[in-house]
Amino acid sequence: LTRKTDDAVFKVWIPAGLLGIGILDWFSNGTSDSQKIWLLSLAMAFGGLFFAVGWLPFRAVRSVNHNRPILSFAIAAAIALGTISFILPGVTPGMLSGSRFNASAQVMNAISGLLFVAAAAFFIVRYIASKNSQDLLFFYFSGLTGIAELSFRFGLEWGGQWWAWHLFRLASCTALLVYTVISLNKSEEKNKIADDNFRNILQTSMDGFFTLDSDGRFIGANDVY
Repeated sequence: LTRKTDDAVFKVWIPAGLLGIGILDWFSNGTSDSQKIWLLSLAMAFGGLFFAVGWLPFRAVRSVNHNRPILSFAIAAAIALGTISFILPGVTPGMLSGSRFNASAQVMNAISGLLFVAAAAFFIVRYIASKNSQDLLFFYFSGLTGIAELSFRFGLEWGGQWWAWHLFRLASCTALLVYTVISLNKSEEKNKIADDNFRNILQTSMDGFFTLDSDGRFIGANDVY
């Protein structure tokens, strides 16, 4: 748990889960109530499975080299599941009993919720050990998503606690988006500082430095040169 967090969990499994959730959520647009709930539930089950992989202790799971095909597989699987559910609604299980979620919907989302809660526990343990902000971010995402899924069974299609499910999911996705924007800004600032430091080193060096393009033309040199 104390190993660096630049393993396949962050580079492969989490992106695969997020892509699958997004693709299946997209397929739910414009569908009937029962089919929409099936696709949304399927999206969360899909993502929960990929997030829960972080618990597995196997070295192969954490190796980027061994898991590069996973992203392609996740995209292909999500598109295939979404397409089949969209064009063949008759093959998908019913998710409503009158105006309430039936047992299939409740069990499916409860399992998804437990998978995300397990992932949240994994990330908070890693954060305590390493103080890595990525672990804290995905603790929030997994925790909020898990709460959304566990609260799903108390909702009605267009009433009750259904709004809470959307609210928790929106909060988790917003956290991801804000973190991404902040990280990109910090990365740009660090790159700018590094570039400035590099230029200062070259300009104050006692040695001459120059750079050429592929045709042998000068494109830069310090004052000493």
